Amino acid sequence: MTQEHKKRVFVGGISWKATKNSLENFFSAYGDVVDCRIILDHKTRRSKGFGFVTFETEESATKVKKVGNMEFLGKMMNVGDAFRRNDQNKDNKQSKNNNQQNRQNNQKYTRLNQNQNQGQNQYQNQNLKQQQDQEQQNQQMQQM
Repeated sequence: MTQEHKKRVFVGGISWKATKNSLENFFSAYGDVVDCRIILDHKTRRSKGFGFVTFETEESATKVKKVGNMEFLGKMMNVGDAFRRNDQNKDNKQSKNNNQQNRQNNQKYTRLNQNQNQGQNQYQNQNLKQQQDQEQQNQQMQQM
C-alpha cells in the first residue's frame, strides 16, 4: 500500500442526498481533507452510494477508520481501508482459481462415490440374488 493509500479511506453507505462539499465538511472534523469523491453511475450520473476521502495525514485516516460506522444525513456509513481494484482483482483471480480447483476436486470425489455406490449396489444385488436362490432351493426341498 502506497503512502497516498494510507491516507485514503473508503466510505460506503453514503446517502444519495450527500454532496462532495457536505461529505468533505463532515470528515473535516477528523482532520484536513485533501480530496473527497463520491462515485457516480456513468449512465444516470447518480451516486452509487460509496466514495473515498483522502486526508492530509495517515493519523486522520486511522482515526476515522477506528470509528468504523457513523451516521450522516440519516444513513449509517461504514468506513474502511481503500485499495485499488487491481489489487482486489488479483485476490479475486486467486480465489476464482481456488474455487475452480475445489469444484474439480468435488467432481472427482462425486464420481468416486458414484463408482463406489455402483460397486456396493452390484455386491448387494449379488447377495440378494444368492439369498433368493437359497430360499427357492429351501422351498423346493420342503416341497419334496
